Amino acid sequence: MSPAEFHMQVDASLCGKAADMALAWANRDTDRHRPDALPTRHVKDLRELNLFALGLTQPASWPTISEVSRLVAQACPSTGWVLVNCIGHALIADRFPESAKAPLFSGDTFPVIATAMAHRTAKIEDRPDGGVEITGRFVNSSGIDHADWVLLKFQGGAHALPRYVACSTNEVEIERSWNAAGLLASGTHSFTVAF
Repeated sequence: MSPAEFHMQVDASLCGKAADMALAWANRDTDRHRPDALPTRHVKDLRELNLFALGLTQPASWPTISEVSRLVAQACPSTGWVLVNCIGHALIADRFPESAKAPLFSGDTFPVIATAMAHRTAKIEDRPDGGVEITGRFVNSSGIDHADWVLLKFQGGAHALPRYVACSTNEVEIERSWNAAGLLASGTHSFTVAF
């Protein structure tokens, strides 16, 4: 795709709103926040513009997703990182069977969905009723502080492909484990779960 074709596919109105939002972040003191989590104001603004839903509301417009993410990341790299990851996580969740994804997308606002990889201590056991029991630690979950749901990712064992299990963030205990020098505010913490 040529640069001209790319820009023809960008939703200029939405990108303008994202640019205004990013400029507002730069021109005001954001709320006081922990250095290892996104400012609450940023997440609220992203929700108000429904930007976490971009992958599903504009699935054919990757140029718009790319441009909006770039604008957000220019204002706050950590917020840009979390936004683009959560857009992708919503796309993964949208591939679930209807019965599995219905709880995720049934709220009044579009959910923020994080993911996390199973640590070697995490266990998943199939139950006779078709459900699963999950215990253990999960690592590297960007945006977990503001997420509504987290997709727990298991790989290996008897399953050749990754298995994802959706879990409400109300059921996780976040460990303040993210101390990276770059993208510190992405809040890519680990957490434990037992259900």
